[in-house]
Amino acid sequence: MNIDKKALLQLYGKEKQSVREIGLLLGKSPTQISRYLAKFQITARPFSTKGLQPWLGKHHTEDTKAKLRKQHLGKKLSPAHRAKVIKTLSSYKDQTGDKNPSWKGGRTYNSEGYIWIKLPQHPNCNKQGYYQEHRLVMEKYIGRYLIKGEFVHHKNGIRDDNRIENLELMNTIRHNGRTKCPYCHKEFLIH
Repeated sequence: MNIDKKALLQLYGKEKQSVREIGLLLGKSPTQISRYLAKFQITARPFSTKGLQPWLGKHHTEDTKAKLRKQHLGKKLSPAHRAKVIKTLSSYKDQTGDKNPSWKGGRTYNSEGYIWIKLPQHPNCNKQGYYQEHRLVMEKYIGRYLIKGEFVHHKNGIRDDNRIENLELMNTIRHNGRTKCPYCHKEFLIH
């Protein structure tokens, strides 16, 4: 069958067939049929949810509810197997921090390239107990904790190069606003 305006008006307009049904009949995809409808300026019918929500307004029988409940309960473990599972899970509690075989010394990188150290006793650590290494190096160098508004700038721009020679302590006034880096000579606008 040829795809022309008359055929589409007959199938889509008068016989009320869906775009999918017309596509199957003519050997075309629903997208192609939709494009032909737009090309021939045939107004699309409102979207139908017919067949998309088969359980709308219906309820399970009590027998079906009981079967579903039983499936969701899961299998019962034998007492011996249950004891073995509990023993295995409880052994992992003792493998936190440096006792864990995957422990890498408490150092990790974040997505911005900064190194974070596991220091749960530090007063400014995050919720996971990590603190930024460059701030820690600067605190050890000046002999006190950094206060709000003090920033540690990497002179060479390499965020994991935390040598004290590469770090510079800055305050909010100098760090915010338009700043020109004396090393790379780029100008930055910091909010």
